[in-house]
Amino acid sequence: MPLRDFQLQAVRGIDDVLSENRSALVVAPTGCGKTQIFCSHLATAPARHMVIAHREELIFQAQARLEQFVDTRVGVEMADFKAATMGVLPSSVISTVQTQVAKNGAGVRRMENFDPQLFHRLVIDEALHAAADTYREVIGHYMSHDNCKLIGVTATP
Repeated sequence: MPLRDFQLQAVRGIDDVLSENRSALVVAPTGCGKTQIFCSHLATAPARHMVIAHREELIFQAQARLEQFVDTRVGVEMADFKAATMGVLPSSVISTVQTQVAKNGAGVRRMENFDPQLFHRLVIDEALHAAADTYREVIGHYMSHDNCKLIGVTATP
């Protein structure tokens, strides 16, 4: 699906900002294709990506869209869904923040199953939520890798 001019400008803007910074924020009104924008960026970004959202419907919407852009399987890590298949982690993983901070019976948070060194992009969909403690914990986990860059997308910063 081709991007509109303003979406292309946003993708270029992400690239420009991340060339000099560890984070970027994309602000666009509802319905303007924020998912298209970050998926387009991820299609050309290095290595592995983690996309975090807060609602199940956003997870599957982003998974379908990202699979169109990266032309490969995108793993979902949520409830009974496991991103890795037969021990192989895909290049893109989508998860809910609730899943990432959930603890197993031994008290280990699910995000701890993911080595931050493997991820080069962390996308926070609906980034207005990123100030919450749960999001800060997830961001801290993945951004502990010096080469990981953060992209927030929202209509309401």
